[in-house]
Amino acid sequence: MKKNLITSLLVSLVMLIGCFAIPLSASAADDKTTSTVEYLDDGSYIVTTLTLPDGLTRSSKSASKTATAYDANNNALWAYTVTATFTYDGKTSKCTSVSDSYSIYDNNWYMASHSCTKDGNLASGTATAKKKVLGVVVDTMTKPVRISCNQYGNIV
Repeated sequence: MKKNLITSLLVSLVMLIGCFAIPLSASAADDKTTSTVEYLDDGSYIVTTLTLPDGLTRSSKSASKTATAYDANNNALWAYTVTATFTYDGKTSKCTSVSDSYSIYDNNWYMASHSCTKDGNLASGTATAKKKVLGVVVDTMTKPVRISCNQYGNIV
């Protein structure tokens, strides 16, 4: 219990510091973000952040969702991002485009596979990252990322 509280506080601190350490453009400063944290059995965790660009549109929206993996010592390992565009009209919604990308922060990790698809009002992607030590794979993390949009333009 105490370990989870300390880890939660450290994650919050890392995220807060990150907000101030990265210079933001005027448009990026207006983006809306929400984050969730998934704790893994070995003490590592994945922070998933949904970013919604701020802007008034009546029929389309774009969004991105990034999953960033951290080790138990709060060191970033890798990140995987799915970016999608949706159209909506109050009756239906549709994903019109989807793309994915990744970054590696720890040289022991590499992205073994990643792919993304769109289906109706859903954009989804999955990444599998692996850790090698002395040429041997010692850890594997797979993370699915999903973004959906309803007929009113609400993205989750």
